[in-house]
Amino acid sequence: GELEARATAAMAEPCICPPSAIPFITEFHYDDSSGGVGEFIEVAVPCNIDLVNDDVKVLIVDGGFPEPALYVATVSQFDQGESEGGITLYSAFIGSEVLPGLPNGFLGDGLAIIVNETVYLSTFISYEGTAFINGFASVDIGIFEGPTTAPGSSISAFGVGWAATDFMWQEEPADSKGAINAQMILKCPDPAPPAPPMWFH
Repeated sequence: GELEARATAAMAEPCICPPSAIPFITEFHYDDSSGGVGEFIEVAVPCNIDLVNDDVKVLIVDGGFPEPALYVATVSQFDQGESEGGITLYSAFIGSEVLPGLPNGFLGDGLAIIVNETVYLSTFISYEGTAFINGFASVDIGIFEGPTTAPGSSISAFGVGWAATDFMWQEEPADSKGAINAQMILKCPDPAPPAPPMWFH
């Protein structure tokens, strides 16, 4: 289909993302008035990451009582979505075998990215409070969902860039799972121009 063709074309282009680029969360939905129909997580994966050879996971931090719990979901098993600026979106519905569940945030629940067994704290966000991984605190996005949230909505990142810290968060009345978010431009930095030739006399 058209989506697969766009993704294939993006993969065929030379990768413009720096080797240090790390996947990050771009959108999610975890609670609403229907009891959680259509909940999902979406991840942006830069082209320097190879989901065949790089082990990329979403770390789900449940801050629940009496003990916090950690879960993981493997991004290579997510559905591939749109691509832009050297970055491709991957998403999965909650409740599937790929993504069993997402906590409802009562005590500070969080999401972070793991690449090849390394947790990248720059991607560590939380909702409804601060979450912790081995004593390291998340960045609370300050937006939450609940029993009055409309089904089909989401919490989505907006801004321009190629890293988690380039974006802020907003509520969206209609989710864009698998597609580029409203007010979002995914763009790895332009490669440095080649050095001018050196002439010797």
